[in-house]
Amino acid sequence: MSRIWAKLNKSVNIVIHDTRSPKVFLLLIFLIMSPFIPILKAHIMISPSSTRAGSEEVYTVTVYGERPPPTIKIELFIPSDFRIIEVENISGWRYEISSNKSHLIIIWQGIVHYGWSINLRFRALNPNISGIYKFIGYQIYLDGNVTIWDWEGLWVEIKGGDSQHTIDHATQQSLWILVLFTIPASLFIPILIALIRRTRS
Repeated sequence: MSRIWAKLNKSVNIVIHDTRSPKVFLLLIFLIMSPFIPILKAHIMISPSSTRAGSEEVYTVTVYGERPPPTIKIELFIPSDFRIIEVENISGWRYEISSNKSHLIIIWQGIVHYGWSINLRFRALNPNISGIYKFIGYQIYLDGNVTIWDWEGLWVEIKGGDSQHTIDHATQQSLWILVLFTIPASLFIPILIALIRRTRS
């Protein structure tokens, strides 16, 4: 056992000594970082990230094929404060526009192979209220898996508007729930106090 440990220790010392060479050192760094390279490129992002309120803007959504199998669909959820004017036609891709209560949705269908990327563009009218608007991207793969991108790379700052937009739609829903519970409580508490006073008297 001591002989095996001695050989292992000698091999480690050789590797450490060899890293003094720039080529060996760079190779070692590459081998350590290579498993994380796809992760570093794994995202959907939008540009520009900052623009003016009430103006028309051409937005570019960059999609990376961050893992095999290939990406076959992108769904971009845009805050309903924006108004989509047009979506650029790209050869080999098709799109449709949908919506729900809080978002406009652009659905692109095409292929992005692993290690490749594509730029998807649309023109929109910006809201008149300044603040940070959070877009959300859904990346759907050929095997049916889905990656949800909800991060700073999909945030757009609108400047020069009338007032500050700081509440996202999830917060708005929470506030509505709070209001719905607060109103009945405010009506019930006086009745409860009156009943307590009556029982004491």
